[in-house]
Amino acid sequence: MGDLRRAVVEKRREIAALKRLDDPAAVETALGSLADLYRAQGRMHRVIDCGEETVARRRSRDDHLGMVDAFDALADLMVEVGRPDSEYRYREAARRLRLRTDPLRQGASCRTRSDSS
Repeated sequence: MGDLRRAVVEKRREIAALKRLDDPAAVETALGSLADLYRAQGRMHRVIDCGEETVARRRSRDDHLGMVDAFDALADLMVEVGRPDSEYRYREAARRLRLRTDPLRQGASCRTRSDSS
């Protein structure tokens, strides 16, 4: 078994253990590390899976700002893998969530649009 493959197996075991310990921050950190290992293997679909799991975990904790960051990271990843349709979807999700969670930005966004008219 190659070094990267072995590292992936170990990281997946670590994630399973962290989930049992109910340590969300540690799980997300480990998911980021797992995504890096998958990237090194060229398994971009698995990198995307890690990003989507991060969004789901943050959604389950109502971590809206964390979800915005995760959506932006997924959008960047979609650019990297040549999927502009998905990039737009994730950017739009991040934008809508930003507006919903930050009323001051929403007002600024409205003023910016009307000022540019």
